[in-house]
Amino acid sequence: MMILIAGITIGWAISKYNANPLIPPPQNNINTSVKTVYSEIESYPIPITDGFAKAPSLPGPTSAHSATVMDNGEIVVIGGYAKMFDKVPIASTGIRIFNPEKSQWRTLGSTLINGRFLHSALKLPNNKILIAGGKGQHGKNLKTMELYDYNTGKVTTLPDLPNPVFSPGLNLLNNNEVLITGGSRQATILSWNPAGKYTTRPTKNQTNSRHINHDTINLPNGQVLIIAGRSTAIELFNPENEVFTQKKTRLPNVFDDLSVSLLNNGKILIAGAQLLSSGRCIDKTWLYDYQSDILTEGPTLKPTSDGKTLPGLSDLAAVDIFANDPNRKGTIILLAGGEYDPGNNNQNDTVLDSAWLYYSDSNTLVNIGPMPTGHDDFSAVPLPPTQKYQRIMLISGYNYTDTIQGNCHIYYYTH
Repeated sequence: MMILIAGITIGWAISKYNANPLIPPPQNNINTSVKTVYSEIESYPIPITDGFAKAPSLPGPTSAHSATVMDNGEIVVIGGYAKMFDKVPIASTGIRIFNPEKSQWRTLGSTLINGRFLHSALKLPNNKILIAGGKGQHGKNLKTMELYDYNTGKVTTLPDLPNPVFSPGLNLLNNNEVLITGGSRQATILSWNPAGKYTTRPTKNQTNSRHINHDTINLPNGQVLIIAGRSTAIELFNPENEVFTQKKTRLPNVFDDLSVSLLNNGKILIAGAQLLSSGRCIDKTWLYDYQSDILTEGPTLKPTSDGKTLPGLSDLAAVDIFANDPNRKGTIILLAGGEYDPGNNNQNDTVLDSAWLYYSDSNTLVNIGPMPTGHDDFSAVPLPPTQKYQRIMLISGYNYTDTIQGNCHIYYYTH
């Protein structure tokens, strides 16, 4: 997709949008008020059997935003790409929160200091959210970082990253420091003291390969796996000595826009991809065993869009159905949405409505699509389970017509 911001084109990302005046314009200073604007409570039917159901629409439709789940189950949606007054492209500064118990959104008076999209966000143990990197109002990569305090609603600045980067890897380590990777071989450690002072420093060692738009996984042993990112490399970070070890196994091609998830059997599910050389999306999945360093091909994906089957996909969501259940975590993964790009600079990307459940024990995919509408450049996060259902919420992004939407949906799975 194409993003046009102030005359700058970003070819792989975003195209046309609907606007919503609830999204505030970029600001150079911060509004520290905790004023909130509540949307109307809407009642939506829960499906009798497992499936997708409509949820309250996101106030201020955006794409390429972040969505972070807090300890109380609320979802904090930060930033994103949108248009103001249906015309002006903006990197949003907005902060919106979804309360799953009330089925209600609220929009904060506080905003980001720097509007951004394609950024990364991570909940810290002190109930604050780290917001790092991304792309700003003129489509340039950002090196700024901010901190959103969920308890007070305030946003503050943090030390800059050493280099501008979009979609950096953010991984909370066992010592409560944060590993920040991407953009260059030099990674960064963010730490803080009880007084609330945040500092950054370079890791003692650098990554072996340069990772851009990559994926990371926190492993059970406290180490961090770094996967691809316009590279075929897979690396393992050891926090004890801050050494990055490059694995002998590599991905079969240089890919962009992979989706990954940790399974209960210790393997990593890798789904969908876009060939960096041509931009064409493919229909593959892989299973990577980081302990034996073996990569095997998994079941084939057959994505759809409005009744049509397409030959590939990328940018799909991969969410653990049992993210909130330690006994069943990693057993079933929801794969949904994304886009198909035919490559060769063809701008006619297709937004997808396909969805599957991947079962790790049998290495099989079960088709549960189509979704009520397509979703691309969206977010998908687990909601607190109910007595009957595990729930995954899909938040906005693009629809079939490649237009930004406010539509949200919840997938219900009987447990």
